[in-house]
Amino acid sequence: ASLLVLGGLLIISANVHRIVDDLEGRKEVVVYLLPEPESSVRLRVEERLKDVPGVVGVRYISPEEAWDDFTAEMSGEGLLEEIGDNPLPPSFELKLANDRRDLASIEAIAGEVGAWEEVDEVAYGGAWVSRLDAFARQLAWLNLGVLLAVGLAVVAVVANTIRLTVLAKRDMIEVMKVVGASEWFIRTPFLYEGMIQTLGASLVALGTLYGITRGVSEQFGGISFLTLPQVAAFLGTALILGAAGSYLALRPVFKNYPV
Repeated sequence: ASLLVLGGLLIISANVHRIVDDLEGRKEVVVYLLPEPESSVRLRVEERLKDVPGVVGVRYISPEEAWDDFTAEMSGEGLLEEIGDNPLPPSFELKLANDRRDLASIEAIAGEVGAWEEVDEVAYGGAWVSRLDAFARQLAWLNLGVLLAVGLAVVAVVANTIRLTVLAKRDMIEVMKVVGASEWFIRTPFLYEGMIQTLGASLVALGTLYGITRGVSEQFGGISFLTLPQVAAFLGTALILGAAGSYLALRPVFKNYPV
């Protein structure tokens, strides 16, 4: 049951992370130039933007292209005839490196570029970026807290199960000790037992969650199961928790019932 809860939360977290990563990819800086720059000025600014640390892509948007995008989004065909001249300035969209998408780095880039004399304004959605960064941090802490809580629950369940098994086989253990078996020789089968128990439970949990995920995805769409590396990490974590629970169970048993 603990592994089922852990796996379900991991699936939810993985899908939320996928959405956050998609939003992270949309973080960009838009540099608005002064109206009607000469071609040489535009090219010079473009070359300088490419040299700014953290900028991996530069796209020029002409006033005509910006107006077409605006009218397509706002369904404002015919507005230009009423307004007269196109009020939108030329601009550059900057694509940022993955390690420069935090608020501090974006503000640094915007501050540097905004000081150029050819630049009229720099927009980057500071409040939106700040909220997204805060949400990503909260999600990371939530994942860590859930992993620790469920991990402790799994360790406790395995520890209690193995402790009962050891007590039930105390006579056999005493005989093995008398004939010269080392303590680790006696401990090893119980460690394997705890690991096999958690591995079997994790496989059952994954199978159940896969069926639930497919059903929910077919009904609502947009929900994906864990990737193969995430499945491998889940199984590896289960084995580690099983070994830890077995080891913790054996210490007090051998201490209180020396053999």
